[in-house]
Amino acid sequence: MKKVSILFALCLFTLSGTAQIRIYKSDPQKNITLDKQVDSLTLIADFGRPIEYETFYDDEYHNGQVANYKYIDFSLTCVDNLFVSFNIRGVGYYVQILDKHTVRIGDSIEELIRKFSAQEAWFKQRGKQILLFSKMENCDAFYDLPLVFEYGSDGKITSIWQTN
Repeated sequence: MKKVSILFALCLFTLSGTAQIRIYKSDPQKNITLDKQVDSLTLIADFGRPIEYETFYDDEYHNGQVANYKYIDFSLTCVDNLFVSFNIRGVGYYVQILDKHTVRIGDSIEELIRKFSAQEAWFKQRGKQILLFSKMENCDAFYDLPLVFEYGSDGKITSIWQTN
């Protein structure tokens, strides 16, 4: 019984924490926060009408109706009308982490790593990619859906996306 109580308390702390990762274009007030459920209508209201849109049913990976919204240098994916992932490839979009570190395409990967203390985040190298696991607010756990920062031979970030 004691183990069940501890496990339940741990789950509550994990669910109450937020990763505080936001994506926005030019207005920080219009953003996607990764730890909140956002529907496709809110995404379109915040980011505008996509230049391309496709839907399909996927029962292998997502088990639902998938919608891909493509913008210039940016894409969003929703499953059953709820946001699940993004991919940034252009300088017009920003990722704000822990409400204080802003990153965008073209920034230095070394500078990104220097921005964070060991208490805020940890990194994992994977080829020409850095995975960032950020600290959750009010919790001792790290966010389990890392951000991926791909970079070129010059050390500049070329794309930012979320993995699970």
